[in-house]
Amino acid sequence: MAFIKVGRQISTMGRKQPVIEKKNPGTGRKILIISGSFVAFGLAMVAIFGIIIYRYHVLALAYKRVSGNDSTGLNEDGDLDKLVDDEDIEKKQLDRMVKVGLWCTLDEPSLRPSMKKVLLMLEGTVEIPIPPSPSSFFTAI
Repeated sequence: MAFIKVGRQISTMGRKQPVIEKKNPGTGRKILIISGSFVAFGLAMVAIFGIIIYRYHVLALAYKRVSGNDSTGLNEDGDLDKLVDDEDIEKKQLDRMVKVGLWCTLDEPSLRPSMKKVLLMLEGTVEIPIPPSPSSFFTAI
């Protein structure tokens, strides 16, 4: 698209003079400012959504990777027995308490369960997923 300025000839008392069209010099500046604002807003929105999507993807990927690995059960590697020595306890309740404790002490606050969910997990009304180990979470990031 190109703009071509063409002058017209007007005869005034036998003389021909070119017609000079006056442009408002502020119009170009206004258009430039408005279009620049739209571009900046668009780039800011793309950056914000990019960060949100990336963060969601990393956290979801880390959770899937850890929760998909069922061989890391706490009752398998005999570690729960080392916690209580020879005391007579309910193993299922101890397992539940240890899992909830591991979930509550994660370094990333967004992965920690809410207090309501903690109570439901301790009561046994909500199933407790296997908590991620801190090393597997940091390698996912």
